[in-house]
Amino acid sequence: MIVSTMSTEEVLREINGDYPVVRKKANHMIDETRRKMMMAKGYPYLLMYDYVIPKTKNTWMYILDVKSKRHEIFVTCINYY
Repeated sequence: MIVSTMSTEEVLREINGDYPVVRKKANHMIDETRRKMMMAKGYPYLLMYDYVIPKTKNTWMYILDVKSKRHEIFVTCINYY
């Protein structure tokens, strides 16, 4: 779990450990968003999700931003506590 008293190195180690799970979840959300995106009437299309990684108890916020049907989905992952 990332806490405010951790050093920079400890935070980076924690984030690097979470990265495979965060990336896998982001890919899954992109697949779901593509389906919803095809039905969307208006753009830009913005979705936000929260996810807690069970093993480390770190909370991540995913922001998926779609400018239009022709553009790729832009994903931002933010860790917060």
